[in-house]
Amino acid sequence: MHSPFVDLALIDFCWLPIYLAYTALALTQSGFACDAYNQRSCPSAIAALIVLTLFINRLHRHYSLGFAYGDAVEFNRHRKTYIWAPIITFILVVPCALYRAFDPGTTRSLLFGAYAFMTSLSGVWQVYHTIMQKYGFLRIYSAKLRYGSARIEKQLFFSWLVLVIAGSAFKYSGQSVQIILSGPPEIRFLLHYHQYLRGLSVALLAPALLYAGIVTIAWGRTEIRCFSHASIPKLLFALSVALIMASFLHSLLIGVLLLGFSHAFEYTVFVNVFAVRKYKAAARKVWFFNLWVNNVVLGNAVLVGLVYVLTLFFKQPQIRPWGVLVAYAVFTSTLHFLYDSFLWKVSKPDVRSVLLELRSA
Repeated sequence: MHSPFVDLALIDFCWLPIYLAYTALALTQSGFACDAYNQRSCPSAIAALIVLTLFINRLHRHYSLGFAYGDAVEFNRHRKTYIWAPIITFILVVPCALYRAFDPGTTRSLLFGAYAFMTSLSGVWQVYHTIMQKYGFLRIYSAKLRYGSARIEKQLFFSWLVLVIAGSAFKYSGQSVQIILSGPPEIRFLLHYHQYLRGLSVALLAPALLYAGIVTIAWGRTEIRCFSHASIPKLLFALSVALIMASFLHSLLIGVLLLGFSHAFEYTVFVNVFAVRKYKAAARKVWFFNLWVNNVVLGNAVLVGLVYVLTLFFKQPQIRPWGVLVAYAVFTSTLHFLYDSFLWKVSKPDVRSVLLELRSA
């Protein structure tokens, strides 16, 4: 998509340092055990990896806001959505996040229920969005190579995800109570259903394995039949996704971290490459991107600083108990999911032309 270094180091295997750091701790600390069921007692270094992944996830969502509001052509395409979506999302999310401000009673219970629903929905949507992004990257490679079935390639990563879910449910069914209790309070309603996890995972494991096997073989046959030297970048990207999925066998915690980190970091790289490619020649027409593409390092540093300061503010002792940080995360993620569905539509000629020649200008 860009160059061997960017594709390999910054997109395909950007998650590798996180995995190496995690496994290095497992080798150097006697009795080390840190996973989803005991993450609250993880060593400080692992806690730092969790914090870093959450921060990168919060950070990457802001880039879509730049494309939506920094480009007048894009803004005018979906003017009503870009104006009303933040207002409606804010009204739906923020008041519910402030349920702690109310005394125990009906109002607080209703707000908490809505808050739990939205955070759970956001989490599920995040996983779907992550797999769809990786599918989109695979389709860019396929379009440039001029082969590959969109239907099979879409099923490929989702079949692996289904297998990971079924396998993780089977492996961790004995620690399901600890996992739920170690997570945010909003997921504790799952305690009512954890006793069904073992049976459900056993029932799903064989069909999930069969489904993933059939789709992977079908995809592999196409790759073998159409293989050329130019196919190697595509195969390496697919391999990177397969290794992330395989990391769930090592640890549910590291699997979640790698999937979340890779999604956010590769998106950050992708949108910067896209911006340079699309707006460098038209820089004078779009002042925001003129400033950005001519000061890429500084622009990214400023955004990192702003999100970091905002995160610190929401973590202040007098503010944190109100759940504003989670509200901010759900608010920005909802807009990010919605706006991405507009920004990267390959049916748009200007988007497609850039995606299929995604190199630095």
